[in-house]
Amino acid sequence: MSEHVIQVVAEFGELNMKFVCNAVAGSPCKRRPANQDLDEWPHDYEGEMIENAECWAAEWVSAGGWESIMPDVDGIYASIPVTVDYDDGVIVRPVEPVKIPGDSAQQEAYKAGYIAAGIAALIGALDVAKVRVEEASDDE
Repeated sequence: MSEHVIQVVAEFGELNMKFVCNAVAGSPCKRRPANQDLDEWPHDYEGEMIENAECWAAEWVSAGGWESIMPDVDGIYASIPVTVDYDDGVIVRPVEPVKIPGDSAQQEAYKAGYIAAGIAALIGALDVAKVRVEEASDDE
């Protein structure tokens, strides 16, 4: 199982994506240069590295938003089958919960119960559908 996942989480009536790091202490993503003046460093950085509690990738996404992530391969990373309804907007519900592999510690990382890796396409489609519904409502 990957140390990093993208989750699609329904919270407070909104569908959001979260970048989650499940790496253990000492993992490369939790190490950074001892020179804390460096905001960025090359992959082959040879200076002294220190432990850090936070994953640099999770911090980067948190600070820069989803626009700061660059996919390496084009395409749909995952699709979640949903049912749709309408109540002042498009309402979605997963057809069935996604089965989460791994032990209970790994499963705990997926508390939302519905996961997907890299489904910006789904978020985009929902945004388009919402705009279309709003435009149709405005036309009436």
